[in-house]
Amino acid sequence: MKEINLYIFMLFIFLNLFFLKEAITNKILLIGFVFMFLLALISFILIKLLKITTFSFSLLLLAIFLHNLGSLFGYYYTSPVFLPWDYVTHIVAMAALTMIFFNYFNFKKFNSKNIILLVLILLAVNGMGALVEINEYLSYIFFGLKDGAFLFGGADYEKIIITNEVITEIEMHGGGWYDSMDDLLVNLYTSIVTLILCILKSKFFSRK
Repeated sequence: MKEINLYIFMLFIFLNLFFLKEAITNKILLIGFVFMFLLALISFILIKLLKITTFSFSLLLLAIFLHNLGSLFGYYYTSPVFLPWDYVTHIVAMAALTMIFFNYFNFKKFNSKNIILLVLILLAVNGMGALVEINEYLSYIFFGLKDGAFLFGGADYEKIIITNEVITEIEMHGGGWYDSMDDLLVNLYTSIVTLILCILKSKFFSRK
């Protein structure tokens, strides 16, 4: 298992070297890629401590890879799939985080105490997602519109469906909160669905 995780991490590094080469001339993008690499490295180091499964680890690296891919090729503006790319990265990342938290507590049987713990997992995972949105707000305050890791860029408001009511709200209050609430809802839905799937898996497919 350790070797598999190492191979997956090495593959991740190899693929991201291409991104690093392409982003070398863009300071903001480069800082974002380096930060994401450090996040992946910390996750790899903490695999044993946090009881991260190979699948959860792979999913987390996939989320980082997809973010880098979107940042480099402009998928946050024009998504190559039917969902906005911002949704794709949030869904994959939140699914990975939810599984990591669920696996860490190693549920065997479900009782009232476990239900409370499941609620705390939802709050913790979505709290981490909220911190990302807070960071985007702070980055907008200090740096303005910038595309990159945990920054508020043009792609964050590109996916907003424009209606007359939305135009009025944006003119009065700004459009960033549409994106933030959008992302938080995607995070919530993803964490709930993932948690349900984890429960079903542990109940019906776990080894006795």
